[in-house]
Amino acid sequence: MYFNTKSPVLADKAVRKALEESIDRSQIAKIQFQGLDYTEPLSGSAVLYSLQKGYEDNVASVLKYAPDEAKRALDAAGWKPGHDGVRVKDGKRLEVGYTLLGNDPLDKATAVAFAAMLKPVGVRLVIKKADEADFSNILSERKFDLFLSRNRSMDPFGAH
Repeated sequence: MYFNTKSPVLADKAVRKALEESIDRSQIAKIQFQGLDYTEPLSGSAVLYSLQKGYEDNVASVLKYAPDEAKRALDAAGWKPGHDGVRVKDGKRLEVGYTLLGNDPLDKATAVAFAAMLKPVGVRLVIKKADEADFSNILSERKFDLFLSRNRSMDPFGAH
């Protein structure tokens, strides 16, 4: 997940951390593997596969699913629950855009799952559809708040 730290709402480190703690990676994996007779451990590296020499899980110790902690962090950062459950600070609602490329059903299901996970914490996720051809432009010009991109390596030596 890419966070646009130049986005006004995501410039706040507490908000970024709360978003990370609100996402259940194991649920996202279930969505991605839906319909397949397949499971695997959650990825702990963006460089090596778990079966490769030198692999270390350097994600699990720093990225945890903890929505209650996320709520407390947002409270401490001044984001208070609004009348509709969406948090508010200085009159601004805690709304974050999520850029969804293309029409892949699994990507749509993932976006909807993100929105459902963030809602109880008090974050409104606004899903914004974009054309796959705009991928490079969206990233290079930072036309996003949140953006999901995965390495899909066909290389047996990992993602490079």
